[in-house]
Amino acid sequence: MNYGSLKLAALLTAAVAMTVPSLLLSAGAKEQSRKNGFIKTKKGIYYYKDGKMLRSAWLVVKGERQYYARHDGRLAVGKIVINGKAYEFDENGKLK
Repeated sequence: MNYGSLKLAALLTAAVAMTVPSLLLSAGAKEQSRKNGFIKTKKGIYYYKDGKMLRSAWLVVKGERQYYARHDGRLAVGKIVINGKAYEFDENGKLK
């Protein structure tokens, strides 16, 4: 019987057993760290849903358009023209 092969097999089994739970933990941590809601940065305010940034779209709240995410994802603030119509948003991106 080759004891060197048995030791190697035991070490590999132990290494796999230790790695699998850490991979599951990493996947769970990523799941929990998904961005959701409004995120304020130095560049502006962004809106995320299930980790995806809203871009070039209206955010509808209670059936009404209340925020607009520009092409780069930043919420519109101040006066802006969208599809030929003028809108005004407050400093938090909410439609006035």
